[in-house]
Amino acid sequence: MNEPKEIIIETASLFGLDFVQLHGNESPGFCNEMDRSRLKIIKSFRVGDKFPNEEVEPYHGKCDYFLFDAKTSLYGGSGKKFNWNVLSDYRGETPFLLSGGIAPGDAEALKEFSHPKCIGIDINSRFEIAPAQKDARKIEQFISMLKS
Repeated sequence: MNEPKEIIIETASLFGLDFVQLHGNESPGFCNEMDRSRLKIIKSFRVGDKFPNEEVEPYHGKCDYFLFDAKTSLYGGSGKKFNWNVLSDYRGETPFLLSGGIAPGDAEALKEFSHPKCIGIDINSRFEIAPAQKDARKIEQFISMLKS
């Protein structure tokens, strides 16, 4: 978190990553200066009771995707939900991923959620069998529930 761009680019290269998620205090300029010819940039924003349009606006054209997560005192991975209805105030062109405590029991609510720029979801640790190890069976069941 809040690593120098050289470290992020070097680490992405070392592991053959195509995407990086930035969850810190990265500026629009920082995001734009990443090796965007090779890396896709996903910038995370914390969303509370009101959509943070003024915070998000300067990042359009500087990132490939946004990730909207629950506003907490921590950076990413809190497991907390937020009111997805506030995303109706997002009018930008940058596509986004929905995050914020999405768990196996959220399939029905996700089927009801709709936004023209939402391209996917970011699931949380409730889909893991161990830290950083996803449970493929839980994910398959979740996808089946989303498709039903």
